[in-house]
Amino acid sequence: SSLVAFNRSLALQPNMADTWNNRGALKLQMQDYPGAIADCSRALELNPNHRDGYANRALAHVQLQQWAQAVDDSRRAVEVAPGRPDNYLQLGTVAFGLTKLGRYGEAVATFDQVIREAPPNEPRVPAYYLYRSSAREGAGDKAGALADAREAQRRGLQVAPAYLQKLGG
Repeated sequence: SSLVAFNRSLALQPNMADTWNNRGALKLQMQDYPGAIADCSRALELNPNHRDGYANRALAHVQLQQWAQAVDDSRRAVEVAPGRPDNYLQLGTVAFGLTKLGRYGEAVATFDQVIREAPPNEPRVPAYYLYRSSAREGAGDKAGALADAREAQRRGLQVAPAYLQKLGG
């Protein structure tokens, strides 16, 4: 299996950050989230600017609902590779984590940036509107929350009627 190949490679060359990260990504796919975190952390010890190490570790933290760590790692992934066109994905993780942490104002501002930076054909954009709706609701902005929920709906996302009613729609 791939895991065996990674293990052999690391036995021969234990200081290869890419191999540690790739094994961590495989463990992420295998739903071994603590193992993914450990391997990505080792990759980051070897190369503190390994963008994918931060991104993969953030995804493992999301799966474990470790929101503060997911936010920190996603932010760091963007910091070490600021020009990447797919950074909006990491920022989406930041915004979602901030919402889960109850930091609604920061979440709304970050979702604003995500929606601005995502390509027009990005299939996650309707969900970003709905997530921003939730953050706006948390911040006490029911009108903004309703507008975002309706925009998500307009873009093809199913929005629960009870949620719309709760927002006054």
